[in-house]
Amino acid sequence: MESRKNILTEKGKLNCSGVFFDENLIYNKNKIPFYLRSRIKERDYYSFSNEKISFLITIANNSYMSYVSFSLIDLIKKDYITKTYLSLLSPKKITLSKTPLNRNIEIKDSRFYISIKKVDNLIKIAAKFTHFTNKLDLSLKLDVKRNSANSSIYILHPFKNKHQFYYNFKENLLLGNGYLKLGNNEKLDFIGDGVYDFGRGIWPYKTEWFWISTSSIKDNIGFNLGFGFGNSEETENMVYNDNQNFKLDDLTLDIPKIKNKIDYLSERKLSSKNNDINLTFTPIINRKDSLDFLILSTRQNQVFGRFNGTIKTKEKIIEFKDSLGFIEHFKNRW
Repeated sequence: MESRKNILTEKGKLNCSGVFFDENLIYNKNKIPFYLRSRIKERDYYSFSNEKISFLITIANNSYMSYVSFSLIDLIKKDYITKTYLSLLSPKKITLSKTPLNRNIEIKDSRFYISIKKVDNLIKIAAKFTHFTNKLDLSLKLDVKRNSANSSIYILHPFKNKHQFYYNFKENLLLGNGYLKLGNNEKLDFIGDGVYDFGRGIWPYKTEWFWISTSSIKDNIGFNLGFGFGNSEETENMVYNDNQNFKLDDLTLDIPKIKNKIDYLSERKLSSKNNDINLTFTPIINRKDSLDFLILSTRQNQVFGRFNGTIKTKEKIIEFKDSLGFIEHFKNRW
């Protein structure tokens, strides 16, 4: 492991950028100038899926606004429920760690409870969300096994303004085993594949990105793809196979439109200039969500579906057959 490096200089400007494969970055947020601290955005995100359902947990502290969100997606009935517990001007309700690994989180509120405990390669998640649907509470317990250190990536995104940055960690090929329970109904046993997204930093007022991900423990393959966020010349595009990671270059995503609006439920192609990426994505369901507070807004379209095709590395050709994953499109003003 390289010697650890502070993200920010003494004057709070970005110190380095790019892609890393060890936790050698220090999120020294105390160097952020006081007048910019209301712009800090921090979030932890978990997504798990099997052939029947997907569910998502988001924990966020945006300085002037914190929130916890849980989504439950029925992939068979093509339906979903999202419940967001928002706290305006109450950042102290949620405290998130400065590092993605081996740090615990416990958040108590009259509306929800979340505990995330990390020990070595195991993550224990326990949560309860009141009045999730039809006034019924939703409970969750999950033991999450990390597959390999070679299925994750650290990214430090730069922006034009040197005081703006985003420290990001994404980990694929998580295996979740546990249950969900709605009200007094029987427990719904769950085994599925997952991804973890850790982010800390200061963004521009307007941001937009596409994030594309799939994980399959059974086939021991997955990938993390993305574009549109930050000014980095280095991509975050990675493919994982047999406990190895392979860096990819550019990504081209076909974005079908009808009357100048994105048609999120049309089949689309993923490719690259060097022809290393040759994938087709067939949508199942679009989980839409939005928040609007006059000058503050977010628009989310997270489309779950299946990937088919190949990704070529210098060492091998990796084939994807009906691999379950998502394409996420975010547009923010905040």
